[in-house]
Amino acid sequence: MEVRVRFAPSPTGHLHIGGARTALFNFLYARQHNGKFILRIEDTDIERSTEDSLKQLISSLTWLGLTWDEGPEIGGEFGPYLQSDRLELYNLYSDKLLKEGKAYRCFCTAEELALERDKNLKAKQTPKYSGKCSNLSEFEIKKKLDEKIPFTIRFKVEKDINIEFKDHVHKKVSINTAMIGDFVIVRSNGLATYNFAVVIDDALMKITHVFRGDDHISNTPKQILIFKAMGFSIPEFGHLSMILGKDGSRLSKRHGATSVEEFKEIGYLPDAMVNYLALLGWYPKEGKDGKVEEILDQGELIEQFDIDSVSKHPARFNLKKLDWVNTQYIKKLSDKKLIQFAKPFLEKEGLWNADDLEGMKKIIGIIKFYISKISDFPEYAKLFFKEFKMDEKLYSTIFNSETKILAESLLEGFSNLEDYSPESIFPVLKEVTKKTKIKGRDFYMPLRLILTGQEHGPDINNIISVFGKDRMIKLLNNFIEFKK
Repeated sequence: MEVRVRFAPSPTGHLHIGGARTALFNFLYARQHNGKFILRIEDTDIERSTEDSLKQLISSLTWLGLTWDEGPEIGGEFGPYLQSDRLELYNLYSDKLLKEGKAYRCFCTAEELALERDKNLKAKQTPKYSGKCSNLSEFEIKKKLDEKIPFTIRFKVEKDINIEFKDHVHKKVSINTAMIGDFVIVRSNGLATYNFAVVIDDALMKITHVFRGDDHISNTPKQILIFKAMGFSIPEFGHLSMILGKDGSRLSKRHGATSVEEFKEIGYLPDAMVNYLALLGWYPKEGKDGKVEEILDQGELIEQFDIDSVSKHPARFNLKKLDWVNTQYIKKLSDKKLIQFAKPFLEKEGLWNADDLEGMKKIIGIIKFYISKISDFPEYAKLFFKEFKMDEKLYSTIFNSETKILAESLLEGFSNLEDYSPESIFPVLKEVTKKTKIKGRDFYMPLRLILTGQEHGPDINNIISVFGKDRMIKLLNNFIEFKK
């Protein structure tokens, strides 16, 4: 049987990190088993679903590289792939259940249901519907229909039956129907509920494996009952744990960025995001050398991912770990790709020189070893574009007889230098060190402050290489002549 998995989000906002990880695990499983990854949109929440959210959702998945085999914009044999286009199908199957006596119309009002719920709670019982409308006669039903009394459709649950299913994450799960009660499958407005629509969709789309958040575990027994009542094949399940923030609470806005789009805007790379998301709840095995390689590209993730090794315990979102992963990807990114990612951030700050692409490539190539996010580029690039001017406060901090000698010796060395490649710069610095007998921090810190005004930054050889002869001589002279 061909493996067919799906990611079925609601277009009610940006793609949350938790949803992105669910999509990723489904994608990896499908690719690993040469199966199909289906994108299905559950947009029957009319009040909250929007076209903009759908576009954003598709954009975020595309950015992550999670390509789908069937779904919006692609189509497929088992469409349509928007639930709002499948309403007639749900009506067809709810009518079937009604005719077979496996479902019934419920005319109870919201007030009556609230009273039942309160009664259950006071008796310290699980709130569930009493099932009184299941006993209505044909005459009573017809009368209420003639009177146009609103109704829902409830699924008739067999009493005191254990629903057991194997879960790829939680292993064995068992729930008794005594905890469920007859549940609504069609609302009074005629729209199918989640538990009903998802079964029809999964069955007709021939979904073989359902991997989703563990907040759906309580829904699974209800869905299994519907699968059985309809005579559909039941897919395998795997329920993924939630993602928590640093404080142990569910990841939310108070922890910072939570959506794929936000992380994209901050300056994280798509491959880095995918790599990090894979490590939330799953961990690669040790290699033959006993080491675990955490930096894995999409192909390596597809090869190594194991749904049965996913932890049932909540994962903690660690921003420092994400930064580390992103750093690894930035370092190994080609100059061409890096320029594509860095350009928008640099342009926004007025730090892009379209007339000197080689120079831009050189600057970006230097900076990439010192940043954790693409959005960090402007901060480091400023020193190359905005010429530093010595001020009184900094001058008084670094000036002494030793730094004056150092600056004068450097000026002499760099005035005679024509090739400003990093390889040619090092011998000059070495010769000045030997001549002045100033070494280590006492040499490099004053030099860095004289040239940039900053205590930290890229390698000094690379900075001098980009600055070139004229700018180097000017900066050294500015320091030497500052008090004159």
